[in-house]
Amino acid sequence: MLKDSTAAAGHGQSSASAPSHFLLMFVLTFLLALSYLAAGSALEVKSWLTTADANTGAAILLLAEQAPINSNSKLGSGGVNINVNINDIKQTILGYGAGLPQSSAKVLSDLKGRNLELYNSVLQKLFSSNGDGAGMNILRFPMGSCDFSMSITSYDEVKNDYNLDNFGIDEDSKLIVNVLKDIMQVNPKLILIGKHSLYYFLSFDLLSKTNNLRVIFPTATPWSAPSWLKEWNEMIAYSEKNTLLSSDEAYQTYAQYFAKTLRAYKDQGLNIQYFTLQNEPLFGNGDQYPGMYFDAAQATKLGRFAVKLIAFIVITLFFHLVGFVLFNGISLFW
Repeated sequence: MLKDSTAAAGHGQSSASAPSHFLLMFVLTFLLALSYLAAGSALEVKSWLTTADANTGAAILLLAEQAPINSNSKLGSGGVNINVNINDIKQTILGYGAGLPQSSAKVLSDLKGRNLELYNSVLQKLFSSNGDGAGMNILRFPMGSCDFSMSITSYDEVKNDYNLDNFGIDEDSKLIVNVLKDIMQVNPKLILIGKHSLYYFLSFDLLSKTNNLRVIFPTATPWSAPSWLKEWNEMIAYSEKNTLLSSDEAYQTYAQYFAKTLRAYKDQGLNIQYFTLQNEPLFGNGDQYPGMYFDAAQATKLGRFAVKLIAFIVITLFFHLVGFVLFNGISLFW
């Protein structure tokens, strides 16, 4: 992930050695031979490379074609040999993980009630880095309801509650909280991500100051703003017009909604490392579950309000388009 260079400096680490402080975009794509020298000759594999500056996020190479790679596989041999040199490290990966919506939390909670031993075994196999555990260290969960929820609600569905006096984690989402606590017992270095990654991304650098890739990252993301903060007063998307109200008051309140989410989970002993501002931000026409169209301009505006509210936190905004820029001291990738 691209990070502001000040984030790395704040931890006394170089950006190149701290995977939680930058994303070095390194994409190497192999395409099987588009041409062959002759029948029975070696395959020629073409490759393209994309890289980015770790400090600024500026593109260094963008789909730059590389010298062809000659495979030792022969045409007509029935297979292609791919040799991976594990000693030639190209980049550091933050980790691997999964989503934890309300429905999954309910399945796990029900299992815990019926068979505690099996429940603990499942968590060990998924999140432990010991023995045969998969060692997953990133978890993304929804803020309020999503497409895998038992009900449709947000953390505050009291109409026009602009002070968020009635803010609170809903009952279905409390299942997520309880399961997350158990997972943290298995892997206390979990990275929590409020859903949805790879889209508009707010990074709150509150968690680990270690290079250990087994740190677990919690991340949170809304599928929709509270219904009363939207044009049609509906959490279900229905139309791109049913987006966040355009007033500064609405943006200020929604930014506070994120800040309150951060504090609410922290009160439960869960440190959210990342927020994404909107799940599937350009899909605003669904009629089956919560959703909201939220374009780059809207995300930028919300990010500015969030910066004012949570100025003490190093924040990085990511956008799901192509290009790089720096503005207001915040790294932007869009």
